[in-house]
Amino acid sequence: MQDLLMILREPEAQRVLTLAMLRESLGDLPPATLSRRVAKALDAKMLVQVRAGVYLNTFSLPPTKVAEATPYVRTGAVVSLQTVLGDASVLNNYTPDVTCVIPSNGVNTTSGEVDSPAARFRFYRLNADILNAGEIEDRLVADIGYLRATPEKALIDWMALAAEHRSHMTAVPAHDIDWDELDERRLLRIAKAAGMTNDVLELKSAVEAARDDESYGMGI
Repeated sequence: MQDLLMILREPEAQRVLTLAMLRESLGDLPPATLSRRVAKALDAKMLVQVRAGVYLNTFSLPPTKVAEATPYVRTGAVVSLQTVLGDASVLNNYTPDVTCVIPSNGVNTTSGEVDSPAARFRFYRLNADILNAGEIEDRLVADIGYLRATPEKALIDWMALAAEHRSHMTAVPAHDIDWDELDERRLLRIAKAAGMTNDVLELKSAVEAARDDESYGMGI
């Protein structure tokens, strides 16, 4: 176990590991021996299983998030929607699920849920024109090793899905949105590219109205 512990604690250690990565790092052990090592590491909370053959390194700093394993659950999926907005404190209603969007016209486009020991992944099909709306630096977080929408793009994705009856996505709850946590200029650039500027301005008005109602109710 000490050799695996040293590997996981290395400053450059992988945050998400596959069984193949572990086999290579540990010197191509026999399958049965490798399985025992992994089982012991799971029992010791050194690894967290996401799905068969995919694990989170619990020694990584900052701590590894389940969302980082998304590429190993669904190729091409972009972490977005409630997960991103909740982590950014834009949405005041946390979800333990990992919410993702996938292109509606390509491979791996099956929507739905995938349960894992670490979390539930929820995948929503999104029109490619919306999925790719805006400059890449506006819509995707850079240099993190997986596809993750910016908060502004996550909001656009949610609004677009809510407008599609087949997605079963509920409308963005204006009373649960902290607009001040958004980069409004970035949001409007993405909205323009997606043809949703009026929708965004309407949501902003609804958020402000909800905030005013709450302030009034509190006597502020």
